[in-house]
Amino acid sequence: MRNYVLIPLSAAANGGEFFFMLKTRPSNQELLERIRELEQELEKKRRVETELSDFEQRYAAALKDLDNRTREIYAIRSIVNMPQLYLDDKLNIVGYSGDFLLWTVNVIEYARTRTRVRALFNDEDYHKIKKHLDRIKALEDLPFDIGKEWRLRYRGPALAERIGEDWIIYRDVDRHWRIVEEEGVCKIVHHPHVKDSLDCCMMSAGEYGGAREDVKLRFKVRTSRNGEYIRDLTAFVSGTSGREAIIPDINGYTICLGSNYNSLGRIQKQGADVVSRTEQLDQHTCYLVEVERTGGKISRRLWNLDTGEESPVLEYVDHHAIYDRQNHIGFYTFSGEAEFYDVEVFTRQSEFDIEQFRLPFHIEAEIRDPKLAGRIFGIKYARHEILGRPLHTLILEDITERKKSDEALRESEEKFRKLWEEGRVARSTTTVEGKFIDINPEMLNLFGYKPEEIQRVNAFDLYVNPEDRRAYLEVLKNRGFVQDYEIKFKNKDGRQMDCLVNSNLHRDKNGAVFCIQGSIHDITERKRIEAQLKESQKMEVIGRLASGVAHEVRNPLNAILAITEALIQEIGESPEYKPYLDHIRTQVDRLSTLMKDLLELGKPLKKDNLLPCSVREICAEAIELWGQSAGGEGAGRISLRDKSPSVRLLVQGDSSKLKQVLFNLFENAVQHSPENSGITVEINDPGDGQVCMKVSDKGTGIAPEIMPEVFKPFFTTRARGSGLGLSIVNNIVETHGGRIKLVNNDPPPGLTVELYLPRCEDNAG
Repeated sequence: MRNYVLIPLSAAANGGEFFFMLKTRPSNQELLERIRELEQELEKKRRVETELSDFEQRYAAALKDLDNRTREIYAIRSIVNMPQLYLDDKLNIVGYSGDFLLWTVNVIEYARTRTRVRALFNDEDYHKIKKHLDRIKALEDLPFDIGKEWRLRYRGPALAERIGEDWIIYRDVDRHWRIVEEEGVCKIVHHPHVKDSLDCCMMSAGEYGGAREDVKLRFKVRTSRNGEYIRDLTAFVSGTSGREAIIPDINGYTICLGSNYNSLGRIQKQGADVVSRTEQLDQHTCYLVEVERTGGKISRRLWNLDTGEESPVLEYVDHHAIYDRQNHIGFYTFSGEAEFYDVEVFTRQSEFDIEQFRLPFHIEAEIRDPKLAGRIFGIKYARHEILGRPLHTLILEDITERKKSDEALRESEEKFRKLWEEGRVARSTTTVEGKFIDINPEMLNLFGYKPEEIQRVNAFDLYVNPEDRRAYLEVLKNRGFVQDYEIKFKNKDGRQMDCLVNSNLHRDKNGAVFCIQGSIHDITERKRIEAQLKESQKMEVIGRLASGVAHEVRNPLNAILAITEALIQEIGESPEYKPYLDHIRTQVDRLSTLMKDLLELGKPLKKDNLLPCSVREICAEAIELWGQSAGGEGAGRISLRDKSPSVRLLVQGDSSKLKQVLFNLFENAVQHSPENSGITVEINDPGDGQVCMKVSDKGTGIAPEIMPEVFKPFFTTRARGSGLGLSIVNNIVETHGGRIKLVNNDPPPGLTVELYLPRCEDNAG
């Protein structure tokens, strides 16, 4: 039964009449239902209030954490002194780090009015910044939606998979990960331990993707019934194996959902945010996540499988790609509760080269502020997307002093390199094993190698005797250096060289030898001159002695000769005495000749007799003189060839002495040549400021082993020779500033004597 109630509404103004509304009174049953509805609404409000309170607490904790991190960041910035400038997509200044004010306060007004960054930098530096951003924008516009077909590489997990083998936990510090099966579905489960606040990661033992392969990771995740336990449900791609560090994203990319106490969705590179947006996951809800890295683009798609709704896509194009290192996939939670299942990993051959996604950026610029005139700043670039808004960050560093130091170091290195490259001393750096590390041009010239050839040569190959290298290294290791250490080397053509070595042994901080650095001085010519000087001194002593002996012997010898001539006149016709008297005369003549040679050997060259002489005339007169001396037998055996007939070749010398040189050479050639064989005299101009005269015969030549001995006094190969002829020749030539060289004819037979004398200018014309 229903109850009715009359409710007065108003009284009429014209008669005092009243109007009533008839309203039904609710029944008890209806009242009870209403009470239950109100109680449900109240309970719902209480839950909302509880959740709101919990959210406020988590938000406060997040703010506190953000504040702490911000303070840490500011502390780090103050230490490294690298202020930052924040720009929007139009390159307007929208913010700055506090330490930027230490450089210029103008940035305050620039940020307030959103002034273009070119106000701080000159046009050239501004365009460098803009050009870099344009290149990044070009990367973002690449056709990432095309590519080859994806290939399934993994599907799981499976109960047969083992943590520690198929999935890696860093040093097994986290025992909260399990692989379980629930209602026929195999899952990777992490049990919550929120009071610990630890980073909990599990990484695949296998690798997927790489520099030449794209990778796609698809999985489902169920959130906790308890909102407090939704603390990062995150995936890794291109991560480390988990054996190297607690957080495997020291390399690679982290794709987050329910991050920062279930308030953000984000993409991180090497642990730093590059994209972040506000995002909250529902409790006890199943989500489908798809992470894809195509080339340098990383994207994340997220679907709520309970409602069918898709969250906004997160995307990031890495302009300094790092996916050519390790490429493990994995999962993470911040000590929260997580269930990952229906995991699939796909790869495919990439259409992109990783080098496309490596755009280095580092410029040096000056800030437009009179207080900073002359200061140089290095600028680096980073790009982020925070809460859906792109943000460009310029990281600045005052590198003025470093530039000065670098410039001073560069100048010092340039001077050292110039001394190294242009110095007239042969220098090299080698390993102990003999490999050349560095070598200067003078060293290459000394040994006759080209730069590419010397790299194939070992230092041992340059020693005439390899044992010398071992002895040298032994001294070097014991003393740490050698000074004026004499070694005989050989060049590329096999020519031997006497050299002095000065070198130092360099060791690293552990005492190990890492290189030998030193110089080599070729002293071959010096030793030759020293030997020549000693020989000249020896010849001078011999000459003086010989001259003295000759003077002492000549007087008795003349007396013997006079007596012999008197005896010849008295009894010379007697057959009994004639042979003896002829023998005496022959031996006295031989001794006279010897004394004449001895006097010649000791006779110094008079500078007054050094006059310009025609080489052609000297040779012709010497040939004529020898022909007269030889008589009918030798006349015509010697021929003269002038290979420079159009040039008048002159030498500064004593013509009589030079004729004597040629005369002695003719005599020597005739005595060692077959009877009636020809002797050739050749004149030519080698073009090096010298004149060359060559005397060639058809004799037996000289054995190579005695070649160095033939110019020594009293050395002879003839039974009746005095051994002074070639000594006199060599002495005369050297006193004229020349040199003499003996060469066996090739092809044989015969010997050629080459005389080289300094040429003097012909001033007659």
